[in-house]
Amino acid sequence: MLLMGQYSSNDIRTISFVALFYQVLSEGTVSLHIQSYNNPASRSLEGDVCAGQCVNTFTITLFTNIRVGGTVLEEVRRIQSNDDIGDMESFSSTLGTQWDNPLLINFAGKVRLKFTLSVIGVEKNYPNNEYAMASFVYNQTGEFSNRITLQSGSATLTASYNASCAADYYGTCEQMCVPRDSDAGHYTCNSSNGDKICMDGWRGEECEKAENAGGGGSNTDSSPITEND
Repeated sequence: MLLMGQYSSNDIRTISFVALFYQVLSEGTVSLHIQSYNNPASRSLEGDVCAGQCVNTFTITLFTNIRVGGTVLEEVRRIQSNDDIGDMESFSSTLGTQWDNPLLINFAGKVRLKFTLSVIGVEKNYPNNEYAMASFVYNQTGEFSNRITLQSGSATLTASYNASCAADYYGTCEQMCVPRDSDAGHYTCNSSNGDKICMDGWRGEECEKAENAGGGGSNTDSSPITEND
């Protein structure tokens, strides 16, 4: 498990994207599809023009929540491509020659997508001349899908994403519910929010008490039982 406290900020910025695919306990997955980059004026954020003279490469930084014990921490991962995307690029099933597109991002806690994408231009004949062509930022919590259009200077980025909860997680992927029919409880799970729904003949917080047990009255309340944090 990769913990931010174990690395300096420089180390974190240079972590290979391969780390994104190691096994972690996740509560959901985001599928992020980078669609297109357009900067037809070939203008940098400072207003400089590098038309036909620059090699444009990009870096994507992903901010992903991971769970360590009962704590959710933010982990920073980075994708860097040295392929020239020019002033206009439509991305299909790959990002450059190295990375699959869409990107699959596991997360813990509430569904969330946060990333930056920066484009750097380097003059072909003067490689020491470097320009910041674009710097896009996206940060959204609680949405399961969206079409994204971001503007940075004269450049535009389009993307889309879809998120899904892992098995046994519900709502915004924070509520866990595992159906049971055993001594530990007798319930199913509300498919929308993960509330516990007692099976017929059972009641209690964990649906572990038989109705009329101990001579008590029958509990006919069939409303969902919310799991306490």
